[in-house]
Amino acid sequence: MIPADGSHYVHYESNTERPVVAWDDQGVPLVAGQYGLVPASQLGMVKALRRGPRPVVGAVPGGGWLIDCKDDDGGTWTMPILAWTVHTDGSTTPLTTDADGVTWDATEGLKEYRIYHPDHTEVTDVD
Repeated sequence: MIPADGSHYVHYESNTERPVVAWDDQGVPLVAGQYGLVPASQLGMVKALRRGPRPVVGAVPGGGWLIDCKDDDGGTWTMPILAWTVHTDGSTTPLTTDADGVTWDATEGLKEYRIYHPDHTEVTDVD
């Protein structure tokens, strides 16, 4: 048995998910069952095995960046980027907040978006 690093999740047809706790010697994902670890397939029809969110190792202020948002209904709005989370792989995620102070990924659930800094010159393709 190989301990999992917490980055993989089993997604089931029932629209539930469980974290992979370990891998057996054949590479089968093991999840927590009622009485211990069991192969993921014993708890339902497995739809997918996906890597979960990358662990965050830091955060930096938003620095004046903005996001123009567009939803599925064509609604548009602009929001400030509150902060950027930095992940173990070096990628970043822009965060925004609501009126209650709850933060989330600024791009989550958007049909289209554009992230920019108002003090920077827009660059266009030159042929």
